[in-house]
Amino acid sequence: MKFIKTTINDRIAVITFNNDSRRNSLNSEMLKETELAFDKFTDEDVRVVIIRSNPEATVWSAGLDIRELPDPGNDPVPYSHPVEKLMRKIENFKAPVIAMVTGTV
Repeated sequence: MKFIKTTINDRIAVITFNNDSRRNSLNSEMLKETELAFDKFTDEDVRVVIIRSNPEATVWSAGLDIRELPDPGNDPVPYSHPVEKLMRKIENFKAPVIAMVTGTV
């Protein structure tokens, strides 16, 4: 995976944002990688997921990548947008999901 790193240890899963050069802005590829990670975590029967940034990062996440926002006048995050899909996946995940926020958001 290009924009995140994942580990599972003793049924504890960690997603580490790994896009420091763009302040961990959430582009569509990073969102898809994260969604796929949650699918894997379901298969692995993890009991908790921690979402964090790299330890040396000064920004946990800058939010949606502005280069991928739709045209003005349109809903910036329609139901079919990758961030909405990921939010639903997190909301419906069977175990707790913890944002380990360090730095700015």
